[in-house]
Amino acid sequence: MSKILLVDDKEENIYLLEQLLKSENHETISAKHGAEALTKARMYKPDLIISDLLMPVMDGYMLLSRWKADDKLKEIPFVVYTATYTDPKDEILAKDLGADEFLIKPMEPEIFVLKIKEIIEKYKNQKTLPAKAFLGMNEEKFKAYNETLIRKLEEKAAQLELANRTLEKEMLEREKNYIEKEKLKEQLNQSQKMEFIGRLAGGIAHDFNNLLTAIICSAETLKENSANNKESLELASDILEASERAASLTKQLLAFARKQILNPKQEDLKEITDSMVKMMKRIVGENIKIKTDMPDYPCFIYADRNQIEQVILNLTLNAKDAYEEKGVIEISLRAEEPKKDFFSRHKDFARGKAVILKISDKGKGMSEDVKKHIFEPFFTTKEQGKGTGLGLSTVYGIVKQSGGAIEVESRQGEGTSFFVYLPFYDPSCNYSQETEKKENDKTEIQKEKCGKTILFAEDEEIVRKTWEKVLKENGYEVISASDPYEALIKAEKYSKKIDLLITDMIMPGMSGKDLSDEFKKRNICFDTLYISGYTENFFMRIAEAKKETNYLEKPFTREKLLKKIKDILKNKNQGSEK
Repeated sequence: MSKILLVDDKEENIYLLEQLLKSENHETISAKHGAEALTKARMYKPDLIISDLLMPVMDGYMLLSRWKADDKLKEIPFVVYTATYTDPKDEILAKDLGADEFLIKPMEPEIFVLKIKEIIEKYKNQKTLPAKAFLGMNEEKFKAYNETLIRKLEEKAAQLELANRTLEKEMLEREKNYIEKEKLKEQLNQSQKMEFIGRLAGGIAHDFNNLLTAIICSAETLKENSANNKESLELASDILEASERAASLTKQLLAFARKQILNPKQEDLKEITDSMVKMMKRIVGENIKIKTDMPDYPCFIYADRNQIEQVILNLTLNAKDAYEEKGVIEISLRAEEPKKDFFSRHKDFARGKAVILKISDKGKGMSEDVKKHIFEPFFTTKEQGKGTGLGLSTVYGIVKQSGGAIEVESRQGEGTSFFVYLPFYDPSCNYSQETEKKENDKTEIQKEKCGKTILFAEDEEIVRKTWEKVLKENGYEVISASDPYEALIKAEKYSKKIDLLITDMIMPGMSGKDLSDEFKKRNICFDTLYISGYTENFFMRIAEAKKETNYLEKPFTREKLLKKIKDILKNKNQGSEK
């Protein structure tokens, strides 16, 4: 076992050499520079020194010169192990100063260990080079030393400058990435918050629509039975009017929650905007001017026209409210490829061309804090009683459900601009463009015994009892169930044929769609009418593709329900006759 002194200013290099040498049962001592190495060498008297050359305080060349000039140290073998001084001149200088071995980094561990073993054995029984070779640094050696040192320092300086430039570039890139990461994080938080509020709004609308359904049905029954009582008739009419207004509010909540069933088809947004502007000029009044900048080409989209008209109307009215008296609203339209950073902000937006609608005002503008909340339902900066806070949240929901994106730019005192992005529709694509015929809600339904059996599955007791009564009054035999499992049990026990299943879409344990599938699988009933306060995503996809048309959105009137049932059963009979 030998005692070896390791000299290197880099801790990681020392660590690696220590592990290698200790594995061969050598004892190690370490120093960070030449001055420390001389002190420890005199203190511990090593059998071998392994030293780097480029180090602070005292470099390897100076250490080597002092080492070989010291009577107590000069006989100890000196090994140079360097990755910096690898020029042939460097080795010549080291050998001139008395280095016993000159090794170049990196070296395979096995080879390094073997080389050190050979050096120890070589000098074990013989002295190192004669002392006359180590008379210190004469003028010639000193000149060579200085030239080598200057050259290496210049090379190191060049490396450091390059490393510094690289570091600056990396720091700038990291700062840019950090800023971008923070922006994406903020967008994600905002998106998650809006998603949570959307679910909450959708849930409230669903429960409220259940109650409204029962209220409307009861009010219609009261109205029908109050033909000879003027006071009761007026009260029933007031209830129905209030219910309609409440239903309108829940529809706006559903729009924000993206729970509406849309009727998308090919539309020209330019034509829609032009027709809306004519109407809106009358709405905004004489003091507000509307300026348009429309392209000379059609801007096709695939969307529900009524909903897109609602978007344009709400954004225009929002711009109007930004002015206290006179002002100008600017509306422009373009079909073009959004900038690359747009897609990083809206990863769900389909890549490619987009139709971009911009609606701007030069009014009051908004603060950054207000901008963060403008699309939240019931958030408003207007005075109490002058707004529901659902206008912009409705816009947000419609745009998102239509596959689009919306952005806002605003500064206080300078105005606001809304940008609505919708995917450009290629007319050559094969989209379904079926449209449904409008229903006549006021169709007279004859109250007669029709002999048809309906299974009505609804978990809300008040809704179930209300409509069970209406259906029985109109000649139907009704089996009611509070959940899907009760519906299956009662259907299996029922001896006669069940002509129609009416089911809520969302019930505990099993969805209405799954219940319908189970009825078909068991050959109980093949016709289903779905009802719900809002639609789940899987049913919305079915409904929008027109694969399922038997659907009623709560709240609905008695006439609407009875007509829908009659139409389904009529189509069923016609199908069986063919």
